Amino acid sequence: SVVNPDICPGACTNVAATFTGTAPFTLTYTANGGSPVTQTFSSNTGSFQVCVPANAPAGGFGVQATALTDAFCTCE
Repeated sequence: SVVNPDICPGACTNVAATFTGTAPFTLTYTANGGSPVTQTFSSNTGSFQVCVPANAPAGGFGVQATALTDAFCTCE
């Protein structure tokens, strides 16, 4: 979830994540089709920052999870 989904080019926002399963969690995601980013979370909740490039055109901006791993399982 995002507190304020309106992001201007060149700005960043924090995305809150809530996971179900057994920590630790490793999340791989892409932001607006960019390069994959991987982050590890030590509990069932956490946050990560996504930034919109300064030269991004107006319109939608998406964050897509591409893989998620907990202590026992992997989802792709």
